[in-house]
Amino acid sequence: MRMTRPLSDALKAEILDNVPVIIAFHDQDQKVVWGNKAYQKAIGLSLPEIEGRRCHSVWGLAKPCRRCPVAQAIQTGEPGEAELTPEHPEDGPVTRGAWLSKAVPLKDEDGNLIGIVETVHDITEHKRVEQVRHESEQHYRTLFETMAQGVVYQTAEGHISAANPAAKRILGLSLDQMRGKTSIDPAWQSIHEDGSPFPGADHPSMVALRTGETVAGVVMGVYHPHSDEHRWLMIDAVPEFLPGERKPHSVYTTFTDITAHKRADEEIRKFRTIADKATYGVAITDLDGNITYANETFARMHGWEPAELAGRHLAIFHSEEQVVRVEALLERLVREGGFAAEEVWHRKRDGSVYPTLMNASVIQDAAGTSRFLSATALDITELKRAEQEREKLQAQLAQAQKMESIGRLAGGVAHDFNNLLGVILGHTELALENANPAQPLYADLLEIQKAAQRSANLTRQLLAFARKQTIAPQVCDLNETVAGMLKMLRRLIGEPITLIWRPGSPLWPVKVDPAQIDQILVNLCVNARDAIAGVGRITIETGNASLDETYCAQHAGFVPGEYVRLAVSDDACGMDSETLAHLFEPFFTTKSVGRGTGLGLATLYGVVKQIQGFVNVYSEPGQGTTFTLYWPRHRGQAAPAALAGPAEPAGRGHETVLLVEDEPALLHLGTMMLEKLGYRVLAAGTPGEAIRLAEEHAGAIHLLMTDVVMPEMNGRD
Repeated sequence: MRMTRPLSDALKAEILDNVPVIIAFHDQDQKVVWGNKAYQKAIGLSLPEIEGRRCHSVWGLAKPCRRCPVAQAIQTGEPGEAELTPEHPEDGPVTRGAWLSKAVPLKDEDGNLIGIVETVHDITEHKRVEQVRHESEQHYRTLFETMAQGVVYQTAEGHISAANPAAKRILGLSLDQMRGKTSIDPAWQSIHEDGSPFPGADHPSMVALRTGETVAGVVMGVYHPHSDEHRWLMIDAVPEFLPGERKPHSVYTTFTDITAHKRADEEIRKFRTIADKATYGVAITDLDGNITYANETFARMHGWEPAELAGRHLAIFHSEEQVVRVEALLERLVREGGFAAEEVWHRKRDGSVYPTLMNASVIQDAAGTSRFLSATALDITELKRAEQEREKLQAQLAQAQKMESIGRLAGGVAHDFNNLLGVILGHTELALENANPAQPLYADLLEIQKAAQRSANLTRQLLAFARKQTIAPQVCDLNETVAGMLKMLRRLIGEPITLIWRPGSPLWPVKVDPAQIDQILVNLCVNARDAIAGVGRITIETGNASLDETYCAQHAGFVPGEYVRLAVSDDACGMDSETLAHLFEPFFTTKSVGRGTGLGLATLYGVVKQIQGFVNVYSEPGQGTTFTLYWPRHRGQAAPAALAGPAEPAGRGHETVLLVEDEPALLHLGTMMLEKLGYRVLAAGTPGEAIRLAEEHAGAIHLLMTDVVMPEMNGRD
């Protein structure tokens, strides 16, 4: 409907009174003349209550606003605008919020000011939204500036326009150096984890701009001319859109510097590569002893597969007794740090145990906090076995050295004692020649001679033990030598004991003194007879033997080579280890007083050693005893046996004899006996004196008679 009449003032007033906009009229003194219903509602006062009051009083302000828009309009004749924030209203609902007041001057036709029209808008919500937005911007700006991750803002073309301090620090570039650049700039050299080039078009930010989708978790190495190495980054790219747009307006690219992690991963990879190839066991556990890594050697040496050990506790490798000890060790390492090395018995999956050398230490992070436990285990079974073998060999060496020392002592004593016995026997023989057999003195001299001869026999045994007796070795067949002794040995051991002879064939020849073989067989058979209680058996065996390095390594003093073996065994009571340790010592015997001299086995030991042979004894209580003697194989030809002719009667001598003896009594006795037989004697107490006498003697020297063991030079030399 078309309106044809102008609006009346009443209608205009009604319209103004009902519009939702707050409207008020003020006079030239800023007093309220009229306010519509919205105005009255906003301030909580009726029209009569507000008429004639100044605007600041109406709005609950303590004093006029400095920028009161009504006052500005009155003073300048121009519109004014200001925000009002009521502080302490006297009454009404205007207790909070913000209001935007606009004042427009009203003028008459002549331009004179007749009043002010004020409109007021509630901007409380707008101010709240602005405050929230401002605070949010401040928050994000603070986050942008302080976050540890690098952040760059790129335009739709990929050009960098902003970067936070972390980005500058990580890349080593200023914003000016980055601004306007893109991820496909040639100066930015990027690589994949495998070292291959990373195309710029595949950069996460470019992919996000191209696809409009978020790209996350891309690992890339970045190298820039201002840096001397690649920095490894974990990159996320988030596209940003304008309202209603489907194509990204920009992109936020965030990245985390994972260079340290990559280096740590590389170190771990190197560690695993080295550890996996190590010949000793390596295991990493948490601080409670649960396995997080074990190399193949560690797993296999315990009977497991590496994958089976993950998460298992170290206690599975120890007995119940040792678990307490190991856990205490680990607790001390975690508490005090440091390093520990101990011998520990480890248990395999099948329950068997073996010795290991375990090293353990704590792995700490950069801050010094304990994170893991590292343990290495070395199987020392062979080492322990070698130590035991070395101890055994050391004991054998000590025994050999002891025997050598005893031999030297026995040899020295026997040599001196033998000289004294020679004097006694020589003078006794001379006295017997001059004594009347019918006289009592003759019988006394015979007893003296018998006692001296028995003493001489003991002395010869001591010399045999010391390997200082004179021998007459010859090449012989050991089977023939033993066979020639069997009849006498059977009579010696008696009928209750069976003698078994087992000769080996063919048998290599040996070069020995047959008399010594007889002496050895007699000693061994007599000892066996005395050890057998009643009925028993003695077995004599011969054979060839080739001793290799392995056998000799287990038997101190043995030398690899070919030998002829003589074994004498019995089924008697046997011997314990304590008896075996002293078996070859002179005068050591287990027989009762008066039944043995303790020199039989000492003599055997000396005889065998004198021709570079060996003796091995095996015996256990109740299991009998076996003596095995080894003589070196003789590779030369046997010398033909000399034909024995009739003995010629001794005549008187007239030749010159050079007699050398360092014992004065024996030298005197020998000189006297030879001269009594008619010989001319050149007597010398030392080898040097003998050489001088030989050089000074003008005539011939027909015979040299010399002691064997002397100072300066031995008799053979």
